[in-house]
Amino acid sequence: RELVVAARQGNQIVSLSGKELQDKSHRDYVLETLKLPEGSVYVSEMNLNREFGKVTIPHQEVIRSATPIYDEKSGKLAGLLSITTEIGLKLRAMQSSVRQQSHSEIYITNERGDFLLHPDSSKTYGFDLDEKHTIQTEFPLVSSLYLAENWDKELTIKPGDSQGWQAL
Repeated sequence: RELVVAARQGNQIVSLSGKELQDKSHRDYVLETLKLPEGSVYVSEMNLNREFGKVTIPHQEVIRSATPIYDEKSGKLAGLLSITTEIGLKLRAMQSSVRQQSHSEIYITNERGDFLLHPDSSKTYGFDLDEKHTIQTEFPLVSSLYLAENWDKELTIKPGDSQGWQAL
């Protein structure tokens, strides 16, 4: 359960209280952080922010860093500290810069192949919106990179096969 929340609203920092505080005990980042030893930091996957169980509109792409807090005297877990960072603006700025400088497009996925950044923004964060938009569907030649048994970290593709590209 949230006890203290400081949030940015425009250029101001505000403190939330009462009914504005939420129970986040079911969220992955909370559950994983509470398993960690003292001094550890959990970094979540990028996803869409949720407030009171619903994806916020407009969408806010976020990443969370959290650390467990232990009582100094008893050594028992007392709670956690979490920092939520909106990362979408930075990703889109990077995308725009790449597009302008090299006339190229960039795609970013999570480990499952879901798009986190795509030239068509309607194809991002489908996993949070009950939609399925994956790199495996859009670029079948890279599908092998997303198999659990794969240990390769890169794949070079060049023009040439019957689909216009071939994997090296």
